[in-house]
This record gives sequence, C-alpha cells and structure tokens, in this order.
Amino acid sequence: MNALAELRRRFTTALEGLADDPAALAEMVLPSQDAKFGDYQANCAMPLGKKLGKPPRDVAGEIVERLAAHEGFANLCEPPEIAGPGFINLRLRDAWLTEQLKTALASDRLAVEPVAEPRTYVVDFSSPNVAKPMHVGHIRSTVIGDALCSVLRLLGHQVISDNHIGDWGTQFGMIIYGYKHLRDDAALAASPVAELGRLYKLVNQVADHQATVAEKLPALAEKIAAADAKVAELQAVEPTGDAKKDKQAAKKLRQAEGALADLKKELAATEAKVADFLADERLATLNEEHPRIGAAALAETAKLHSGDEENVALWERFLPACLAELQLTYDRLGVSFDHTLGESFYHDRLAGVVDTLKARGLARESDGAQCVFLEGHDAPFIVQKKDGAFLYSTTDLATIDYRRAEWSPDAVLYVVDHRQSLHFEQLFATAKLMGYDGELTHVAFGTVLGEDGKPYKTRSGSAVGLMGLLDEAVERAGAIAAKSQVLETDAERAEVAERIGIGAIKYADLAHNRTSDYVFSYDKMLAMQGNTAAYMQYSVARVKSLFAKGDVDPSDLRSSDAQLRLDHAAERALGIELLRFSEALGRVAAEYKPNHLTAYLFDLAQRFAEFFEQCSVLKADDAQAKASRLLLCDLVARTLETGLGLLGIRTFVIALLLAALAVAATSVISKGRYVEQLPDGGTLTIRFHDLLSNCEVPDAAIVPFVPSGFLPAPRRRFARLPVGPVHCVIRRPPLENLGAAFKTLRGQGKLTEANMRDGLKLVEKSLLEADVSYEVARSFMKRVSEQALGEKVLKSLRPSEQVIGIVYQELVNLMGPVDHSLHLKGKGDVTVLMMCGLQGSGKTTTCGKLGRMLKANGRKPLLVAADLQRPAAIDQLHVLGEQLDIPVFSDRESQDPVKVTANAVERAKKLEADVVILDTAGRLHIDDELMGQLKRIDNRCSPDQVYLVVDGMTGQDAVNSAKAFNDALELDGVIMTKLDGDARGGAAISVKEVTGVPLKFMGTGEHLENLEPFHPERMAGRILGQGDMMSLVEKAQSEFDQEEAKRLEEQLAKGEFTLDDFLKQMQQIKRLGPLKKVMGMIPGMGSMLGDLDDLDAEGDLKRLQGIIHSMTPEERRKPKVIDQSRRKRIAAGSGVEPHEVNELVKQFDTIAPIMTSMAGKGAGDRMKMMREVQAQMAGSPTGQLNRKKQGTGKRLTSKDRAKAQKDRQKRLKQLKKQKKGG
Repeated sequence: MNALAELRRRFTTALEGLADDPAALAEMVLPSQDAKFGDYQANCAMPLGKKLGKPPRDVAGEIVERLAAHEGFANLCEPPEIAGPGFINLRLRDAWLTEQLKTALASDRLAVEPVAEPRTYVVDFSSPNVAKPMHVGHIRSTVIGDALCSVLRLLGHQVISDNHIGDWGTQFGMIIYGYKHLRDDAALAASPVAELGRLYKLVNQVADHQATVAEKLPALAEKIAAADAKVAELQAVEPTGDAKKDKQAAKKLRQAEGALADLKKELAATEAKVADFLADERLATLNEEHPRIGAAALAETAKLHSGDEENVALWERFLPACLAELQLTYDRLGVSFDHTLGESFYHDRLAGVVDTLKARGLARESDGAQCVFLEGHDAPFIVQKKDGAFLYSTTDLATIDYRRAEWSPDAVLYVVDHRQSLHFEQLFATAKLMGYDGELTHVAFGTVLGEDGKPYKTRSGSAVGLMGLLDEAVERAGAIAAKSQVLETDAERAEVAERIGIGAIKYADLAHNRTSDYVFSYDKMLAMQGNTAAYMQYSVARVKSLFAKGDVDPSDLRSSDAQLRLDHAAERALGIELLRFSEALGRVAAEYKPNHLTAYLFDLAQRFAEFFEQCSVLKADDAQAKASRLLLCDLVARTLETGLGLLGIRTFVIALLLAALAVAATSVISKGRYVEQLPDGGTLTIRFHDLLSNCEVPDAAIVPFVPSGFLPAPRRRFARLPVGPVHCVIRRPPLENLGAAFKTLRGQGKLTEANMRDGLKLVEKSLLEADVSYEVARSFMKRVSEQALGEKVLKSLRPSEQVIGIVYQELVNLMGPVDHSLHLKGKGDVTVLMMCGLQGSGKTTTCGKLGRMLKANGRKPLLVAADLQRPAAIDQLHVLGEQLDIPVFSDRESQDPVKVTANAVERAKKLEADVVILDTAGRLHIDDELMGQLKRIDNRCSPDQVYLVVDGMTGQDAVNSAKAFNDALELDGVIMTKLDGDARGGAAISVKEVTGVPLKFMGTGEHLENLEPFHPERMAGRILGQGDMMSLVEKAQSEFDQEEAKRLEEQLAKGEFTLDDFLKQMQQIKRLGPLKKVMGMIPGMGSMLGDLDDLDAEGDLKRLQGIIHSMTPEERRKPKVIDQSRRKRIAAGSGVEPHEVNELVKQFDTIAPIMTSMAGKGAGDRMKMMREVQAQMAGSPTGQLNRKKQGTGKRLTSKDRAKAQKDRQKRLKQLKKQKKGG
C-alpha cells in the first residue's frame, strides 16, 4: 500500500468543510525529513489558518480531532502530535507497518497496487534519424522513455511504445546525392552503414558551408551595422542630471556595446570556420565541384517523396542496413518497442492533413507556404513549404491523427530534447484547433555536456557516437573487473564488464533530473560510491550474499511461519523506507521523472547499510530475530532489483566481485596483495599491479579507504601481508598550506633574503593551488615581496611576524572594503533585489536566507519564483517561504519571467511588502538565453540591487562566472556559498580584484540562519591560521543559552564542576557547529587541527555523551564512586568498552580543577590558560609523535599508541598538580 496516498486520502476527508480544495491541502502531507518528527508531516494548518483567521495550532488541533474520528485512522497511525507553529507529526503504527511489509513479501508486485483508473499511454521516444549512427544525444530520450514505459506498466496503465524514426527526411536526400556522386564502392561493400554515414556527413558539411557564405555572413554583417548604429545613437545621448536616468542610459549603452561585441565575436568565429573549411583541400574541391549541393540534396529528397523509381529503390536498399545497425544499439541497451512507425509510414497521409487544415480555415498561404497562425506565437507553424514539400510538423500532425484512430490514447508523451519546445507548443496548439482533446505532453530533457560545460563532442567537434560511448564505458569497467580473482573466465569478465559499463551510463543519465543538463563523466558514472549503478548493483549483490552465506533459500523463508519484527530502530527505519517504493513510483508517473526512482533506490541502499551496520543478521541473538531480519533483507533485494529492472539496469549474483570493484576503485596498493575480512564473514583477496596514479604514496604502501556506509562494519580489519610499513597521505586544503608556509618561515630562526624568497614561493604556490587567479596571485606576491624583502623587515627582531602582518594587510586590501548595506528604501517604498547565479550555486536557498535576515530586521520581504524552467526551484522557494512565514509569488502558467517579475512588484505593493527578492533563472552554464533573459528582467524591473550567488567550492570558475555576469548586468555584490566546507578559498580572494565587485555575504552552512556578512579581515585571519574570535563570539552570543552560561560561572566560582556541567558544556559547543571548525576560529588552536585529521571528533563527542547519559545522577556528581561493577553497567548501557568509561573519568578528574580555576578570569587570561594546556600537551610524547606524523605521514604502532596514552595521562596529572599548587 502507498502509505502517503492513504494519509492524503484521510486528510482530504478531514479537511472537507474547512478548506475550499481539501485535496490540494492534503498534498502538503509529506515524508518527514527527520525521524524525530515522525514518519510523515503535514504542514497544511499554516496556510489554512491564515485563510480562516485562526491560529495555525488551533486549526491543527481541529484537523487532528477530525482524523481521530475517521474510521480506521487509529489503526494506521499513532495519535498525531502538533509541533511548532502548527506542524502535524504522524507516526505509523508498528502493527500496521508490519502487516504492509508482510503483504509486500507475499506479493510478486511488492504490494504496489495498480492505479484505480488506468490510462492508455503512447510513449514516443528515441526516434533517431536512421541514415546516420546514433550519437550521445540519443541516450537520454532512449533510456528515459524506456524507464517511463516500465514504471507506467507496473502501475497498471496500458502503454504503447513507438519509435518514430526519421527514415524519410532530408538526410536521405543527402545520402542519395552522396551515393550518386561521392560514394566509395569498396567501403560501401565492407560497411554499408559507415559509408552512408560518411556520405551524409560530407554532403552536410559542404551544404552548411555554402549556406554560411550565402546567408549567415551577410545576415551578421547587417546585424553588426544595425548594432553599430544603436551604439552611436546611445553615445550621442547627453546627460540629463537625473542620476537614475543617467545610470539607466549608461547601462543601455554598455548593453548595446556588449551586444555589438558579441556579434563581432560571432562574425570572427564564423569567418574562422569558413577559413578552416577552405583550408581542407578535399572539402574546398567538393565545394567548387558541387556549388549548390544543398539544393541538389533537397531535389533528391523531393524525387524520393514523389515516388521516383531510382530513389525509392535506393531508399529500400539502404533502409534495412540502417535499421539493423540501430537494432544492435537497442539490443545492447536492452530497449525494445511495441511499434517502429517512421516518417515514411505517414507519407501518404500528409496531403490530407494539409487539406483538412485548409478546409477548416486553419491554414492559409504566406509567401507561397501553407501556415497555421497561432495566438501568442510570432512565428507561424509551417505545414507545407512553397515548393510543395512537407515538414516534421505535417508528419507529427498525421501521427497524432493515426494514434487517435488506432490506439485511442488518454495521453501521448513525447520524450524529446528541450530545444524542440517551441515546435511542440505549436504542434499541440494546432492539434487542439483540429479537435484533438487528448493529453499531449512534451517530456523535455536537457543536454549532455562535456567537462567544458558545452554539448558533449569529440575533440574534432563532431557528435560522440553512442556505440563508441558504450564501448569505452565497457572497456573501463573491464579494466577494473580484470583485477579481480573472483571471475575465472574471459567470458565471465566480459559479461560483467558489459553490465557494469552499460548500467553505469544508463543509471547516470536517469539519476539526473531530466529537465537539467548534466556533465558526462566516466569516472563519476563508474564510481563505487554515491548514487551510481555500480553501487546499486553491489548493494543487491551484498544482500544476496547473506542468503548464500547462511545457506537460506529466500522463497522457502517467505513460505515458512517466520514472523516479521521491527524491534530495533534501524529495522523500523528500513521498513518505512521499503514501504515508500510505491510513493517513488507515483512521483515518477506524476512528473515523468525517473530520477525520483533512482533517488529512492539510493536512499534504500543507504538505509540498508545503516541497518546492516547496527543489526547482526546471520549472527542475531535468536533464531526469530535472524529469520525476521532475513525477511527484511529479502524484501530489500527484491525492491532494489525491481527498481533497477524498471530502469533497465541488470544486477549481479556475484557478491564478492562487486566488493572487489569497490576496493579497486577506492584503494591504492603498490605491490603485493590486499586481504580484507568482509562484514559477513567472507574473505576477499585481490592482487593489484601498477594501480598507482596521482597519489603521493611511498613504496610498499596501502591506503585503505572505502566510503562510509559502503562496507558497513564500523572498524574493518585489514590483514596486511609483508609489503613494508603502512603510510597514510594527509591532504590539506590549499589555503591551509598557506598557514604551513608561514610556519616554515617562523621555524627558520634568523631570516635571510634567500630563505625569505623560498618562503614567499611557498606562499605563491599555496595561492595558486587554492585556485586564486594567476594574475591576482602574481600582482599580490609582487606587492608582498617588495615589502617583505625590504631592509626594514629583514633586519627587524621578528621578521617572520612582520611578513605575516604584511600578507594579512594585503589580503584585507584585496578582499575589501565591503559595504554590507543592502541600500533599502524607506518604509512604504519597495526595494527590488535581483538574485542571479548558475544552477547548483545555492541561489534559491540564499534567497530564503536573505529573506529571513530582512524579516529579522523588521522588513516585509516577498520571495518571487522567476526560474520558470525549473519547477523544482519554484517548489523549493514555496517550501522556504512556508518555513520562514514569508509570502512567495509565482505563476506556474506563465512562460515569461519578465512578466512574472513585473507582476510580482505590483503584488508586493498590495501585500505591503517593502523588499522584493527575485529568484531568477539558473542554468548549468552561462549561455546567451540565460543572459538575455536576465537582461530583459533588468531592463523591465530596474532592480535596485543585483546580486550574484556563486559556489565557493568551484574556485576559479566562481570568479569567471562573476566576471561574465558583471559584464552583462553590472552587479552590486556577490554572495558566496559553501564557504563552510572544503572550499579552496581562492574565489573569495580573487573575486573583487578580478571583477571589481565586492563580496557582501557568505553562506556558511545549509541552515537558513547560515548567512553572514563577509568581513575581509576575519577571512584573512582564518586563512593565516590566526582564527576568527569575533565571529566565534558573535555566534556564541546568538547560540548559547545565556542563563545556563551564567549558572555555570556561578558553579565554577564555588569550585564545583560536575559531569552534568561537562555534558551541558558539550551541548553548548555543539550549537556552534563542527568541532574542527570551532577550533579553527580560536587563535592559536589552528595548529591542533592536523592532529584531528584521523579522528572522528563528532563521533567521539557522541560516545562521551552516551557514557554520561548512562550514569546515575550521583555518578555524574561524584565520578569517584564508579567502581568496576558500575563501569560495566555504564559501558553496557552506552555501547562502549569498560576501559573507555574509566578513561573518561580519569580525564574529567584532570579537567575539573582546570575548569574551576578559570572562574572569574577574563577572556585574555582564559585564552592564555588554553595555550598553556596546549603547550603542555605538545610537550607530551603524544604531541611529539603527532608532529613526527605530520612530517613523515607514518601511522603509530599499537605499542607507540599505548605508550603515548600512558605518558599523556602522566602529563595531565602533573598539570593538575601544578594548577592545585597555583
């Protein structure tokens, strides 16, 4: 059963009489994002409360009462909880959940119920031109369409798949012309399809060149002349004295100059293309010998369409070979069709279509062509050219008519590239005028891009062949599979490589939102971590290996009397995820987006990994628990296999093979063998040769690294054969290397000009590695070097400190000054803030963060969803608005973002909003369409401020984006996101210097409060390892419980500090963010961060909390009462070893007097005490070994670790005595 659908059905009933559209409000019942808020959450009380003029919590209470009165609801859910302003949290009853899972176990359909009202769908997909090989662009239509067919069929719909191939168009005219004049008979006999493809390409190249010379170059010349005149006209405009009008005039001039420059660039590129063509003697000769080749090819097409015997015979000869070649590709992809009705099938119907349109007055002659003029469209829909030839439009209308007569579909889905959007808009509008009343939907998808962000092509610029693409994927997969000792024959390895390679390409495509472009990357597709086919295939294999290991037949288990239990939290979480399979399929069918299914499968695989890590399966405590968990495993395997099957991905039954691939993809071994004991008790041994690449690993080194959750045992055991000592490589973010460079300078003692220059070279290298622009880095270093190498610095007592001061000030100058004001107008006036940026930069979330900041400062913001090509962005903005209680304006029916933004400003006035935040269109890369749209919005709405949101993780690309956007829009500021993670930081340093645009704010986390003003001096301090106490203090003031802090001070003054106090201190600190980040903000503590590289600081904090929570109140107050029996009890309650409890008590015994000695001390004294503690720790053997580790990269042996721990305890005791004595 679909639990979400059932809950929404019950909410719809409960809302009747309260809401005008109960079903629409019931759509706000959604899966909970956090288990502590239940399994599902309903947010409908907030908007309903506004409409009814009642407090949302009261409305939520009334809804809950109505739900409780609904028959059977008590069996479905626990009593709902009302949280916050009116959220309704829903938790499914365990008994109901268990019953549904039992139904799924017994069902071949996994309890996926057929829809109540099945429809008939025609899915039109793939549709290549048969006269040439399929290319990379065909992969999306083919795999998306095939997946949609599979999902719709499983849900009970009747689906008719139709491959509407191009077998009758202009391409055949080109091939026929090429065959008659340019063919190579030997090549044609050896490989007919390859030769036909060569002929098509050759004729097309020459025809394109001739069209460029005859049409494009003259047209560009005319446009340049007009643009030149426009620039001259704007240059002649005299200043008016009105600042705003003069600013707009200057802006128009810059835009006109930019447009002129773009046209000149296009002209230069076109002329270069013409020159390259003519430089090829073969092409130049063909051009001379066939001066009107395009017209000649069209004439051959017309002869074919008119029934010319010779051309029809050639077409009948070529077509079977082309179709056979296509079928090879489809067989390899595992795709089939119910029908393959190409353009030729409809040729005899085309004249009748035009006659019908003319008879009904829908088509009329224009310049000799028959056209349909549609309301809202400037260009007509041409159905017949003036030479009598028909077009795709005519064929598509005939196809609609045929499908209606033969199949009577409720809906027809066209899975076609988004660049055909205008064609389908006009096609559907024309069909409607002709009386077609069925649903016609363009299932549009984005473009496959290369690493350069442009459509994926070969180095020569031609489209990448699909078969070549598949071959390379299989070859790469085969190179990994060949390393495994599990597969014994070449045939087995070839079969596995084929499944991995083909599955990787299909899954990678389907995992992306179909409306977005995506960058093609073999490495990412074949990765054994993350949301990839290989990881999913491995997940299925791993589950199945449990049954093989335990010698259990899943079908026998299902038919036994074994009972399903959900006693452990991980079991229940896995059960909830399994039940959501139907929900995922429903979302795919509703939005025609297979990525909803890939996301679900990935979530399920991760949920299983968590379950597998926390719950022993084959070694469960009792037979009933083992059987129950195996039933869950069986359901997981079947769900994953079914889901992958719907996507056309074949899975494996060889568990160890995929585990081997995981190691091959994520581990590096220079020689010898790698042996790992797997979580299920099996042993994996793999031989490796020459796998080192781009890794700074000494000889005989092993770097064991398997992604979190991939092999779920928390502490894997590596049996290392004699291949020398183990080393690990610690990679630091490049700007941390800048701090290391200064550490080198400090350690030089007396600095000479020579070692000063060496140190400055390290500084420059660190800047370049951090993605600082080369020009910026060189000019920066020039200014620093001039000062640092001066006599005054070199002869000073502390030259290294002076150099750091110079670099600090230059960094501040480079990144600042910054004006943090948003320049808002006074109350009563509307300020318009325009937000722009590339897709994935965090633009929409930043709009929400900015709205929150403005609202907190007493403003009334309005969020505007103007990214019309991404419905998900509109949805996201509405969710943010609901969370922040900020109104959101959107118009899903409109296709014009300029109109939407203009209407939004008017709407703001009616709502008395005083700040409008425009969330404009985002793309994966900058293109003319994006910039044109933003310019139109800028011209129409005249925003008061224009801000660009860039992703700090993208380094120099962020700076390039800022420059491109600023050239087009004249930005007022940049907001840089993701500066909390592993961002290199070079973008923050470079952006103002390169663009002249200041960084105003920075995003420091995913939460809506994580937007901070950008302070150059604070960023410079962080970069140089000097911390950022000001930001830390500000954060502590806002996050800490001040009453609790005051109480602790009073406790310390009395000389009291208990484990309860310690626990509360840890909880306060956790509010500030990750521990390593907090330490990095404390001056002098940054040098300790390297010591945490191999530690799980957050995990250790959780373990400490678990230990303290397992103590009694008396034990927390007086830890000395904890004896051996109490240690065992506490350890059992917190899931740790007894010695860890003992270690905590000893450490606390040392820390408590230090904490109480801080009572009454000022911040400066406390910082000094912290540094003293740090110095003491650095003097210990542990500290010395840590420094040694940083220098050599060697891990400590178990003996070294034991000795270091013992010495550290000794040092802490000495420190404790010193504090008592002081």
